[in-house]
Amino acid sequence: MKTKVVFLKEEDGDILAVFPEVLNDFSGNITCYAHVGQHSGASVEYCKTLQPAEDYEDLKEELESIGYDLEVLPEFPKMNLYVMKTKNIPWVKIYAKSRKSVFELMSRYEDVEVITWRGS
Repeated sequence: MKTKVVFLKEEDGDILAVFPEVLNDFSGNITCYAHVGQHSGASVEYCKTLQPAEDYEDLKEELESIGYDLEVLPEFPKMNLYVMKTKNIPWVKIYAKSRKSVFELMSRYEDVEVITWRGS
């Protein structure tokens, strides 16, 4: 299965690989990767402020060399905020395209059963 990634350019010129469908934590942050620092978390709000990068080939090659099979997106996708209460975690914030994609994301985690949630 390919991992969706979008390459974004930060203000200082650094390129950031952002994985919009890979949760970093349950506070709404998604996973990103950079040459320096490697894997980390990024807020969706921050990613929305960045422009797509054009010169990302070396970062893409680095990711592929550590095992990623990438599907490169042309821009950061539109995402909605969903807030959920679960049995195991008091609250969960997830950005996703739709409710269906939220259930797909949450199914990756054992022992997480959604009790209530809001979001369109």
